[in-house]
Amino acid sequence: MMDSKHFPVCLCVWLVGCVAVPPHTARAAEDVHVPAGDMRNRNENIVYPAEMFLEHGGRLYNVKAPPPGRVPARGDGRTDDTRAFNDAMAFVQARFQAGGLKPEDPNHIHDKVSLCHPIYIPNGTYRVSGRIMFALNKGNPWVSNVQFIGQSRLGAVIRLTDRCPGFTDPDAPQPLIAFNRDDRNFNHWQGLCTLRNLTINTGSENRGCIAARVHGANGFSLRDLTIRSEDGNGHTAILLQIGSQHGYHCDLTVEGFRHGIRTVAGVDTYNAFEYATIRGQTECGIVHGGGGLYLRRCRVEQSAPDVPGIRLAGPDNGPQLGIYESVLINVSNSLLAAIELTRTDNQQVTARRVRCPGYRKALTVAGRSATAGPRIDFHVTGPPIALGTASTIRHLDLPVRDTPFVPWEDDLSKWHNVHDSGAVGDGRTDDTAAIQRALDAAAAAGKTVVFFPKLFYRTSRTWIRVPAGIRQIVGLNTRLRGNWYGGLEITATCADPLQVQGMYDANLRVTAKRPVIYKQSRGKLWIAGDLPAPVEIYLENGAFTRSPSDGRTESNGSVTIAELPIDHFCPPNTLMFQRGGNPEHAAGQSRAMTEVNGGTLWIFGFKTEWHGETQKTVFRVRNGGKLEVLGAELYCVARKEPVPRDMPLILVEDSQASLTLLTGLAGKQFDLIARQARNGSAYLHRRKDGLLPRRYTTDRGHVVTGNFFLPICACP
Repeated sequence: MMDSKHFPVCLCVWLVGCVAVPPHTARAAEDVHVPAGDMRNRNENIVYPAEMFLEHGGRLYNVKAPPPGRVPARGDGRTDDTRAFNDAMAFVQARFQAGGLKPEDPNHIHDKVSLCHPIYIPNGTYRVSGRIMFALNKGNPWVSNVQFIGQSRLGAVIRLTDRCPGFTDPDAPQPLIAFNRDDRNFNHWQGLCTLRNLTINTGSENRGCIAARVHGANGFSLRDLTIRSEDGNGHTAILLQIGSQHGYHCDLTVEGFRHGIRTVAGVDTYNAFEYATIRGQTECGIVHGGGGLYLRRCRVEQSAPDVPGIRLAGPDNGPQLGIYESVLINVSNSLLAAIELTRTDNQQVTARRVRCPGYRKALTVAGRSATAGPRIDFHVTGPPIALGTASTIRHLDLPVRDTPFVPWEDDLSKWHNVHDSGAVGDGRTDDTAAIQRALDAAAAAGKTVVFFPKLFYRTSRTWIRVPAGIRQIVGLNTRLRGNWYGGLEITATCADPLQVQGMYDANLRVTAKRPVIYKQSRGKLWIAGDLPAPVEIYLENGAFTRSPSDGRTESNGSVTIAELPIDHFCPPNTLMFQRGGNPEHAAGQSRAMTEVNGGTLWIFGFKTEWHGETQKTVFRVRNGGKLEVLGAELYCVARKEPVPRDMPLILVEDSQASLTLLTGLAGKQFDLIARQARNGSAYLHRRKDGLLPRRYTTDRGHVVTGNFFLPICACP
């Protein structure tokens, strides 16, 4: 293969500041009337068996029936339940800080994350008159994995008292629900925080109320929520303020408020929203001040002529907006733009098939129009880059499938407890055989859900077969602690999807054709290379996107190279859709953090980080594979060891890829951004070429240099 010294680099670049390209007509036509916004409100009835609750040795904290000595909530719409919610938060934080794990324990951070208890909110209206927030000031100030889970979206309601003291001043806004303390603006813990399946109502005459100030490093989730200001005059519905935060959020409705969503964090941040409706704001639908914000199938609807849909703001932390297949509406025929960039540098927008009815302009940059008319077929503030022989620069525009809906099973007679089949769950006893018996017994009895009520289950280096009749495997931050090799295996062909939720270290091997949903879980993934094409895999929030590669051996020698399948994360027969993800340091991967080996991988929201001792290519696509990334944040923390000059961030070998992303923090950066090998020729793009927009950021008060935007990198 010829290198760049001997072969001219073919690099197509637009050097103008703003670029619009002709519509991708084949796909544009199908999206003229595409559904967008929160139109999937299913109002699930989320109930759990008694064994899942604390009083029976489980993990769930029930606000109406808390442990002895804790304050119960009434949920009757009259009693003030503020103290009950704060008592629940204090319980969660105390358990987190008193986990009993020592820092030298290699499982210290990961296990401590799991120690937190989800807070369950049965149906009822819970009147509150103050902030719901952590109050402990001693010990480690961080807390992780705060989860509020309502029984139903319409039935579990947290409502602020009208004209509540502390929430009436719009110049001194206060959060109703806060996942971080006021004196902290950074979080380094893994925080799979969740607000799910409930309604937050900020009442009337509370113009200084922020409904939820939320965060979660490495993956958090806002889903199936209604957030409402009763008189339309609340301050902000969702405030994304603290760094570091990364998450995928879906099925949301926000009504009223000065701002629907506001981001002010930035240096190492991404948030991806899908199927969200933001309506009735008085100042701006979404204000984006830093980091990556990615929207797909969203609807931003305003009724006042002087309210834009989305505004990019702030002098620091370089905001990047990616908006796809969405609708921005102003019913008053506004003279404003639907999307406003407030400056000509350090802000980036990539837009595809965005309709803006009721706005005179679709997008302006520092007050100047950047698009013609109220529709964006394809636009990037640029400059984008294309490798190879491309004549146009665009995303691959892969067909996208929604995550299949697996209804929550509210008939508890169809749930099977692994302890009923002999599991112990003490983290020491080998529960492998008991878990297998539980799955088999549940399937034989016609039960569809198998659940793990405790925290730690020891498993051996064995694959546990999942029968076709099992639809859900449910844990509450449950960890299958065992050898690095082994876990759950799909061996039965089935058209019904299997959903694995709330499981840590739940390695998964797919050797039969069955759709798999891997949600709020972490583990390693193997997919057989000889299955009837295509097998569908859906990953959401926190799933590690890595499988073992060559050269990996456990420190105790228990796993050898001969026992490991190689390059089976995304083989040729795979369709994989990832919504939120974090491969972290990708231990065990010798070539790349995420490798597409002939399959198709679509990513919407992604975060990773690398250190000097594990520096490696982030994305590798080969063997005719396809990769499309519609938003990612690459977190550079290697401060001493430089990246090898010829190690690319993106490596595409006789395959196709397109990526939109940004980098954050202050570590050593890649010099070689992308390398494409096609038909024996090499095409390169390096940072030194000066074509990538620089991203100016600050990190806890310090100016950070070296970060950049990658508006679009196309390797067709």
